[in-house]
Amino acid sequence: MAGGAGFFLWLLPGWGLAQEPFARDFPPTFSYTDSYEEGIVTTVEEGESSSEVMPKDATSEMKISAKLSMTGIDPAALDGTTSVEISVGSFSFSGMLMDDPAYYAGKTSAQIRLVGPDYATGEDVNAGVVTLTWSGSALNLAVSARYRGGYSIDAANYEGADGEIAEEGSCSVRFADRILEDRIVYVTGSASVRTKTVGTGDSAEEFELSTVKTSGAIDSTRPRVAMDTPAKAVVVNEPVIDLAGTATDNIAVESVEVAVNGEDPIVADFSEGVWSLAAVALQPGDNTISVRALDLNGNDSMPVTRAVSYLTPIVVTVVGKGTVTKGYLGTSLRVPDSTQTIASAPAPGWLFAGWSGSVSATTSQLEFSAAPGTTLQALFVPTQFEAGKGRYLGVLETAAGFESGGRFSANLRPNGTFTAQFDFGGRRQAMRGTFDEYGTFSTTLERKGAPSLSVVLQLGTSNGLMTIHGTVSDGTNILSFSSERSAYSAAAPAPQAGMYTVLLPADANHPELPQGDGFGRLTVSRKGVAKLVGILGDGVAFSASAPLGHGGALSIFARPYRNGGVLVGKATFQEVTDTSDLDATLDWVKPANDNAPSYPGGFSTKISLVGSRYVVPAADQPILTVTPVPGNAQVTIEAGGLTAKIEKLVMWSSANRISVPEPNPEKLTVRLIPATGLYSGAFLDAATGRSRTFKGAVLQKQNLGSGVFVAVGESGSVSLTVRKE
Repeated sequence: MAGGAGFFLWLLPGWGLAQEPFARDFPPTFSYTDSYEEGIVTTVEEGESSSEVMPKDATSEMKISAKLSMTGIDPAALDGTTSVEISVGSFSFSGMLMDDPAYYAGKTSAQIRLVGPDYATGEDVNAGVVTLTWSGSALNLAVSARYRGGYSIDAANYEGADGEIAEEGSCSVRFADRILEDRIVYVTGSASVRTKTVGTGDSAEEFELSTVKTSGAIDSTRPRVAMDTPAKAVVVNEPVIDLAGTATDNIAVESVEVAVNGEDPIVADFSEGVWSLAAVALQPGDNTISVRALDLNGNDSMPVTRAVSYLTPIVVTVVGKGTVTKGYLGTSLRVPDSTQTIASAPAPGWLFAGWSGSVSATTSQLEFSAAPGTTLQALFVPTQFEAGKGRYLGVLETAAGFESGGRFSANLRPNGTFTAQFDFGGRRQAMRGTFDEYGTFSTTLERKGAPSLSVVLQLGTSNGLMTIHGTVSDGTNILSFSSERSAYSAAAPAPQAGMYTVLLPADANHPELPQGDGFGRLTVSRKGVAKLVGILGDGVAFSASAPLGHGGALSIFARPYRNGGVLVGKATFQEVTDTSDLDATLDWVKPANDNAPSYPGGFSTKISLVGSRYVVPAADQPILTVTPVPGNAQVTIEAGGLTAKIEKLVMWSSANRISVPEPNPEKLTVRLIPATGLYSGAFLDAATGRSRTFKGAVLQKQNLGSGVFVAVGESGSVSLTVRKE
């Protein structure tokens, strides 16, 4: 209040003890105005006049209005004894609702008259009224007081006399058992002092007259706060951040508080309207920072929030040709220490070779922790897979420790995956896998009733040709093999395409082995697929089929016997003048079999294969080059249990008919098949008196033919030779 000016008003009786403060469902308002002006009053007694400074009549005035929350007060519990107390600066009032004669229980308003002493007369006079109106949510309070008081004010006591007034006063309100107290009222106004002279000459007197006008209110204006740093939706790479901004208020800012992610607030440094808070800790990922300002009267500002993401950069690079999971290449931001999953995919003709950097791994998909500073490099290396895609076929030649050889076939895809099959030891076993960046693959094949096989494959080149080579081991013995890629097609036809006849000559140095000459017919398609059908030197039929490898390698694999055994090896197409167009050395394994018509004890040996391209002759042209004279060819039959070699001159006509001259006690017959280059016939075995049949094939390159017959338990050969003049 302004100085000592004011009212002291009362009513009887008093009030009960307040138990708890008013609820603050909305900010309380409390305002007042006060005006006071002094004048000079002159009186004359016994002919003498005197003057004094007095308040002007009806100019000292106080007005108060307030609105307070009723939350927590039960209106039904109010009655005439409900107490009321108001205190603002030097204004004080106390009373009860019954002081309003018109009040009754349940009424929601009361009007209580103010009474105060008249300083001049000493009598109590009406000074104003206190009006209260309440509802379920708010109590509205109005005070109007106006009267002539017996006090004075010295405006000169105010700092800034003849100027502005700015000070604080306190106020409180009690209603029923609720109280609003210790609230600050901010007072503003003006005070002035003027000098007035009364009388003249020696009787002149100077008087100082004061005028004071003030108003006050509880400060309900919220302060304002702004956050300048950081900017909106910022992303930082460090776990701490500096904050700064400004705060203002109509009176004064008391403090600025910062809350991070809903935690307890931290008081920021504040000076001259600027606040700051250094090194605020952040959690990995998303953060919410909220700032509010508070003023001296407890008002808080609307909060200002910022979304701050604490993310760490990870760097992913690629060497070679390939891709990684979208969003990771280059520098990307991730939640620190979060679990990330990244995958690699090589470009065609390339292979993923592994991850390096902060984490090392060989798997194409990698799970890692995004620690600060993480770097990853995906390495892709060129592969031979694109150039080497296709079908491969090779043979496993016999080796010590293994009963027989076998065959290996594989189909390689451009990405390095493959399917394969081993035909080994009388069993077929499929497998699949993926070559690594170096073209290597290894695995173990389990076999029922037999030791497991350790397999190592290597994709590479041999003499400039794509191959898959490797080893097979049963833990004790090792067998090496190699396979070539088939690369012929209708668009790239095989130069070896055509018809061939082949012979598998007997080994005369080992009479315990079959002495018949095996033979066969070989056809090679334009797409490079070879089919071989023939009869072995023991009289057993066989067949084999395989695509040619690059360079003309032919993998021959046949299983002519029901209880095992193989004919296996690799033939090479190469022209040797007057000798052959292809040749090979083959492993020939026949298992023991008591029921076999020949060689029941079995054997294992190596035999040669020699082949010649076969050209079907014209109708009047012989298969081989012969002269058109009698006895121009000879049939020789030997071994196979014969008591003596049979040698017989015959006539080979231009129509490819063979005539046997008489006498012919051997009952020899020979039939040529010009369409295939094969022949067949029969003769009489003098030792047994039985007729023996034979079959064979000619080699146009060597201008001869040879074949096989089977006698009792063994075989022999039947050859055709052209006699020279």
